[in-house]
Amino acid sequence: MNLIHEIDDCLTREGYSFLKAEPEEAGVYYKYQNGVAQVVLGIHAHDGFFLSGEQLEAMKARLRELFLHPQGTLKGYPDGEIHEAEILTLILTGNIGKYRAYCIEHSGIWLYDITEHRLMIYENQPGDFYGLKDKLLAIPEQEAAHMMTERPAAGKLPVVSILFVAVNMLVFFILSLYGDTEDAAFMAAHGAMYPSFVLEDGEWYRMFTSMFLHFGIVHLMNNMVMLFFAGRYLEEAVGRFRYLVIYLLAGLGGNLISLFVMQHTNDVAVSAGASGAIFGVIGGLLCVAIINRGRFENLTTRGLVLMIALSLYYGFTSTGVDNWCHVGGLICGFVLTAALFPYKRRRGV
Repeated sequence: MNLIHEIDDCLTREGYSFLKAEPEEAGVYYKYQNGVAQVVLGIHAHDGFFLSGEQLEAMKARLRELFLHPQGTLKGYPDGEIHEAEILTLILTGNIGKYRAYCIEHSGIWLYDITEHRLMIYENQPGDFYGLKDKLLAIPEQEAAHMMTERPAAGKLPVVSILFVAVNMLVFFILSLYGDTEDAAFMAAHGAMYPSFVLEDGEWYRMFTSMFLHFGIVHLMNNMVMLFFAGRYLEEAVGRFRYLVIYLLAGLGGNLISLFVMQHTNDVAVSAGASGAIFGVIGGLLCVAIINRGRFENLTTRGLVLMIALSLYYGFTSTGVDNWCHVGGLICGFVLTAALFPYKRRRGV
């Protein structure tokens, strides 16, 4: 969400340091000035989240205790004594009515309507917080400018994901004209990966070509659905070229690990499919969610971990699944994304 990204950048430019908090929808920004800890508690109150007034006050009490009596050294903690902690709670929500009562019952709260892109400050709340009001009011204009310069309308189309889906489907239907794509011998003759062909005959190209071959229509469709819906998120997060690199290298990495395991266990089989690269995409999304403090768009770290765990469990309890290719692709995708992620586009509050 660009709005959250802009708020994060705004606070960072104003000299605030970031501290992760629980729950994952919360983040704490702080800085010290003249013996005062200036603290902004940011809460992304999306549709699936609700924080009661009692929980909010408990969070603020813990923050006051932390900044007045830090356990260890907080980044930027001054040499002199901190005698006061002032806390502003900034709630980002698309349902203002749901949180309006907070501003009646509690102090130090601003609401930010993420649908209308406007800051709402009620009369009984502080009119400013160390100059932040004007900075936050300017964000909609800044975001609009960024959208015009950095994200043209055509960029919303996941071009690379669509291209990969099209290539996989085209290869499948061409092969279907000449033979049975569920026959291992036929697939091996047309570029699938088999250890002896790679290691003894030197046919290393199979590490690449096997990524675009599938055993039957069900195998193809399962992979293409996952590729499109996961791929479009990662392509949005890292950009087209980085996504292209992550997808291909994660797929190759998964195949290499699969080859290594088969060679050392003598459990050899003809292997093909885009699933190693797709698990690389999922690993990349997990990395993006972690970088963005637990959330990217409507994906969360917890949800991605659960999906990965269930997918791997299904694979290891089923037959005919190249599980080590999945594990290898997952690891490679995570590492590659961590290395290639454009951190200046980091998002989160």
